[in-house]
Amino acid sequence: MKRKKFKQKKSKYADEAVLIRTTIKSIEIQNQECGNSLKTVFRCPSYLCPEGRMCIVYGKTNFKVGDEIAMKGRFNGDVFLVWSMFYISKRSDEADSSNN
Repeated sequence: MKRKKFKQKKSKYADEAVLIRTTIKSIEIQNQECGNSLKTVFRCPSYLCPEGRMCIVYGKTNFKVGDEIAMKGRFNGDVFLVWSMFYISKRSDEADSSNN
C-alpha cells in the first residue's frame, strides 16, 4: 500500500505577506510565556503611527532597542504579526557605554 505524500496547503494569508526592514524603537514585552510559546511585543518606526507600529512575534527573541531587523508577516489592523525575522545589524553595547 502506497503512502500519500504530505502536501502543504497554501495559507489563506499568503497573499497578504509583507517584507519589512526596520529598527526596533522600543520593547514592551520580551519572551513572555503565552500558552506553549513565548511572545514578544515591540514597536518600530511608522509614518502612520507617531508612537510607532506595534509588532508581535511568537518565539524566543534576543534583540535590543536599536537593532535593525527584517521581518516577514502581515498586518492585522494596526498591528504587524511577524511570521519570520532575521537580524541585519545589532547595536553594539560598547558604543553605548562609551557615550555615557
